[in-house]
Amino acid sequence: MAGEYTHLRAALEGPVPDLVIAAWQEVASEHVATGEYRNYLTFEKLFPNVGPTALAVHVANTAPYARVLEDGHAAFHLPSQIDWGAAVSKGTAKIAKLTGRRRLTVPFRHYTPGPSSGGLSSARVRSMMSPETYKHALAASRGTAGARERLHAQGTRLSRPYGAMSLAPGLRGREAATLSMLTVRAQRQEGQPGYTWRARTYEGLKRIEQKNPSTGSHSSSWMTFRTLTEDSVGWFIPAFEGYHFAARVADLVRDPIQQLLGVAAQADVVAHISVRVGPQGTP
Repeated sequence: MAGEYTHLRAALEGPVPDLVIAAWQEVASEHVATGEYRNYLTFEKLFPNVGPTALAVHVANTAPYARVLEDGHAAFHLPSQIDWGAAVSKGTAKIAKLTGRRRLTVPFRHYTPGPSSGGLSSARVRSMMSPETYKHALAASRGTAGARERLHAQGTRLSRPYGAMSLAPGLRGREAATLSMLTVRAQRQEGQPGYTWRARTYEGLKRIEQKNPSTGSHSSSWMTFRTLTEDSVGWFIPAFEGYHFAARVADLVRDPIQQLLGVAAQADVVAHISVRVGPQGTP
């Protein structure tokens, strides 16, 4: 019987990894910002010859940021982690003529209000304008008097509560001192600890018009742009614990997979006995 296992192999090649992928997509559906991570095409099924035995199957998510979503990351200061030389070489970063400082222009998209009953990605929900803000944005884009001021008043300078970052590992020296300064400043300006932007949320909001070259249809997006320099004191990224999708999926599929493989193994045993004994009950 060794080397055969026809039914077990068939289960491992199809139903088992498909069950894992379906559970993985379901677990991830409430947390991922876009549908790319949970897209079926980002999953890879490796069979056979994975692990110490050929009777194994390996399922992996191949999205470039899958490891970060899975395991999380420690808090860090973004400008300190950028390879500025490479960014300049690639043309993504520019060098200021007067100061010589390298800088990046970071775009932020602000989505229009969507339906209140689900169907929206978490990224869109986080970046979605309120109906009141959208009304002022439309008025400002049409040049309505006072609309720009009312739009700016809708925003805030507070980004995220970063007070807990003072306890995060890896923050030393300048970064720790900067965090302490930002926390104090946010407490004074906003009434709560956090990191504050120099500009309010919707300052400089622009409506960008696009035209589809194939269909000729028009669409628009709402954007703001902020500057990140190599010596920016802000731009602290808080620690992210990670979602640990794989462990949660394993808990969900363990029993169903055991049942599925049990049925397949039983079928292999029956087939093996049938072959050894013969159809008439004789060896």
